[in-house]
Amino acid sequence: MEVIFVRYLPIILVGLGIVALLLTARPFLIGKEIAIRHANFKSLRHSSPILNGLIAVSVVGKPVLEFFQRNDWDFDALLFGLSVPITLAAIASVIALVASIVHFFFRAIRNINFFSNAKVRSPYAAFFMLIPITNIVVLPYLEYFTLYRSKHIASPETASKWRSMALAFSSYALFLIGLAYGRLSEDASQSTAYDPLSLLVLSLSTGGAGGILTSWVISDIAKAQDLCACQRGLLPPGALDPGAEWSGRRRKLWQSVAVAILLTFAAITVVFPQLPAELARAALRAFYR
Repeated sequence: MEVIFVRYLPIILVGLGIVALLLTARPFLIGKEIAIRHANFKSLRHSSPILNGLIAVSVVGKPVLEFFQRNDWDFDALLFGLSVPITLAAIASVIALVASIVHFFFRAIRNINFFSNAKVRSPYAAFFMLIPITNIVVLPYLEYFTLYRSKHIASPETASKWRSMALAFSSYALFLIGLAYGRLSEDASQSTAYDPLSLLVLSLSTGGAGGILTSWVISDIAKAQDLCACQRGLLPPGALDPGAEWSGRRRKLWQSVAVAILLTFAAITVVFPQLPAELARAALRAFYR
């Protein structure tokens, strides 16, 4: 498999480049006017909390389950009668997460086209997320594009391409790093100084930081589009909470602190890979005294 991947890597990269070109260019294969049936706005304020919750479950639950599997934990004895429901719930949450992400960005791009009164981008680009290898290009790009365009439509004087790009791409990079640490096998712990617990800490820390930033992106998209809808009279003025700006700033402050703490944990674990195991042993000794 590795030989085939290396052999066809140039073709894969060219294919990814073509996908990136098609996604970053204007949709020249379709008309510029919006069809009447698509000329409407649908708020994402209810979709974003659901999507953020599914992301949190994926970021935290998946590495923990993989850690249990690698260490041969007996789920039947540990969770008698619950192993099958937990497995089914995990599968259902993954399916729901993928479906929610595709729906969210599909609807968000369609809202952007409606606000712009033109087909700025095709919303069907969101379905590229269903192809795993193209996610390397599609997901971070769509996060950046949707975030920036939503902010630019709502408040062009404060929208920044670079801030939107930094937030979207850093969130995806951290999410990928966390996923990579979660997939490392026991061979990694045998050939390096990292044991399973340190790999779990690295996966949870980096993946958690990426999940927080991703939820930041999603919430900002929904908020910016609702603000634009209120400005254009598509939503009642009371649809936005008067104290939402202050609470939003406070939430972002706490999110920034959480990301900093998680990345600090990750950095400490990278430098001292045996520290999590030592702290766990010390906690167990203190507990059983």
